Amino acid sequence: MTDVGAVPGLAAIRRVLRDRAVFVGDGFLHLRAWWRAPEILADLGPALAALHADGPRPTVIAGNQSSGYMLGPLVAAHLGLGFLALRKAPAEVVSALNTAPISEYEVLALDPEALTPADRVLLVDDLVETGTQARAARALVEGAGATWLGVAAVTAYEEYPELGVRALIRWEELR
Repeated sequence: MTDVGAVPGLAAIRRVLRDRAVFVGDGFLHLRAWWRAPEILADLGPALAALHADGPRPTVIAGNQSSGYMLGPLVAAHLGLGFLALRKAPAEVVSALNTAPISEYEVLALDPEALTPADRVLLVDDLVETGTQARAARALVEGAGATWLGVAAVTAYEEYPELGVRALIRWEELR
């Protein structure tokens, strides 16, 4: 994961994320505590953008449905970029879109005209658990001829270096 010293303000946001983490049931991270805190929302866009500041500048920020739909625009607005929504859908209902499987019954879908080969895409998400959705997003981005820059996540179970996953806080630090 990203070194704390590499991202301005990262130590403070990590502390708030850890202090506000709420787990329910069998270890399910309930995000309501984070999304209801305006100080977290205000800091997430700049903090997530900073995770990949050492690489090529993205031309568009992508986000998976549903938390990526909220977090992605925070990063996009901070960087002055547009946002690309990647939709989760049952495989049989998205035939007009480019798709990549995320489960036996569900795909991640992208409008085939949404990207050009000149685009550089950074995916933003709340949690990278297995990397399946990030792999599907990468397949869609590269299938459109665009450049995959990686993933900026709030938290991740692992680093997944082949996907370029960088997270604000490690999953185990939230427990």
